[in-house]
Amino acid sequence: MFYSVPDRLSPPLFLLCLRMLLLVPAGLPVRSQGDSQSDNKVMDNITVRQGETVFLR
Repeated sequence: MFYSVPDRLSPPLFLLCLRMLLLVPAGLPVRSQGDSQSDNKVMDNITVRQGETVFLR
């Protein structure tokens, strides 16, 4: 019924999936505080870790 993957292919496939997952960005792009009211397109990138509190304006 189901196609089974040989054991010798499983570790590289697992590592490939893990590498793809690590390529996903962990932070959110947010506007810098000084330019928050203007139409300036320059943005700062910050990383918000899980468990931290951040206030966005």
